[in-house]
Amino acid sequence: MTDRLAYSVEDAAHLLSLSRSQLYAFLKDGLIVGKKLGGRTVIPRDELERFLVEAPSYTLAGDA
Repeated sequence: MTDRLAYSVEDAAHLLSLSRSQLYAFLKDGLIVGKKLGGRTVIPRDELERFLVEAPSYTLAGDA
């Protein structure tokens, strides 16, 4: 990630390889916490990092 403090929903979705609608669903469900700044939703960099750290891990069967 860059040195930006926060990302727009579109930029955050791109960084996480998610659609905007999926990111909005995560916001609605409280899985990601956004901030309102001047009527615009932004997601702090540390929130994106927290989300990735806490996301469930998995492996594909047969991969070694």
